Amino acid sequence: MMSKTLAQLVTAVGANVADLYEGVAASGSATTLADNSLVVAGDDEYNGAELCIRSAGSIVYVTDFDAATKTLTFSPALSSTIAGADPYEMRRRHLYADAVRLVNQAIRDMQGEALIDADETTVLAASTYEYATTLAAIYRVELLDAGDNIYDRLQPGLWRIQDGKLYISYRVVDEHYAKTVRVSGYTHPSELAARTDVTALWPPFIEAYATWKLAVQMGNTKLAEHWYMEKERQRAKAITQLRANTRWVIR
Repeated sequence: MMSKTLAQLVTAVGANVADLYEGVAASGSATTLADNSLVVAGDDEYNGAELCIRSAGSIVYVTDFDAATKTLTFSPALSSTIAGADPYEMRRRHLYADAVRLVNQAIRDMQGEALIDADETTVLAASTYEYATTLAAIYRVELLDAGDNIYDRLQPGLWRIQDGKLYISYRVVDEHYAKTVRVSGYTHPSELAARTDVTALWPPFIEAYATWKLAVQMGNTKLAEHWYMEKERQRAKAITQLRANTRWVIR
């Protein structure tokens, strides 16, 4: 399954609305960054732009631009000095936080329709027939040997979901207690916070949804219409096709 980090999703969204410059510092300090590749029209051209300094994981804002030296002065100061070859991102018409918010809005929009494959294991205890689960739905329960190899798959009649827990037949537990059970099912996709957080929810849908919303926010009607149609096209691919015997865990 395709997956992407929050950083990759946010970068894609910025590129889609043509408001992302990915640069590399030639030199810098805790409050300045020089980039010889910047396109220059005049002093102060980039004032107010947002910089994401990847190496520091920091967001800062341009307070001055010197066209002659192609140097950005920013605030607040970093705790470390920018060095040559440090990569950074610059946004001029939207904020990094805007893109993050819209990425997570896309994930919330698919709650209940899009699910992520997940497994968990538990050890059967003598005379214990109910087991807590963190899964949102379950479709398979298997017995594992000491090497974590499957040696038996429980038929649907030997397990059920009740009161938010997994119930396993007394016939299975009494015969196989102390054995490990692997429970396979789905979880809801989680929202993303750190740049390295990963989601397995269909990335093209997230990117299209967040781009559509951002284009609306920026007042670009034509672009918004295009990405709305792309969002709807990708939605169908994001919806999970549930496996046979899937049972929802209602809490």
